[in-house]
Amino acid sequence: MKNNKTLKIILPIVIVAVLVGMYFIKNSDSKDTISNSKVESTNIAGESGSKSELLETEVPNFEEYAKKKLPVIVDYGSDTCEPCRMMEPHYKAFHEKMEGKAIVKYVDIDLNRDAAKEVPIQVIPTQVLFNADGTPYVPSDEIKEKIPFEMYNHKVTKKHIYTIHQGFLNEEQLLEIAKDMGVKE
Repeated sequence: MKNNKTLKIILPIVIVAVLVGMYFIKNSDSKDTISNSKVESTNIAGESGSKSELLETEVPNFEEYAKKKLPVIVDYGSDTCEPCRMMEPHYKAFHEKMEGKAIVKYVDIDLNRDAAKEVPIQVIPTQVLFNADGTPYVPSDEIKEKIPFEMYNHKVTKKHIYTIHQGFLNEEQLLEIAKDMGVKE
């Protein structure tokens, strides 16, 4: 009877320990995704740069970007987000094509929570878009028919302050948006 009571106590503990161990083993390799594999970048001057320049580690400074007179696309995502990981190769290929033509950044909101507080992010991935002159991008009617965008205005002044896209974008869609923003191929 004493062995039966001991078994009832130890067995649940062993099961929980095994499940926790399986969780850590399964997730130990998943950190080497978006933030570590988005490696090449265009810095805010439009110059080719090192591995860390695509990953924005600070709160994105859209005013500083505007001084460079290039369109800006900042993607907010996370390594734990499946659509973000699916979008990664598309965004990386888009980045390579936009080198010197646009500022393309990625913000991992798990690593940079403050950056997510500065813009209206409801879901990830979310892309924030600005024209080369620093004004929020306003998509053409043709693009709006294909890709949904959200426009945000200041509560008091009603001035347009952000244009965002929520969700997955493939490379072709990103290139269409860039072309609509005035980027020449």
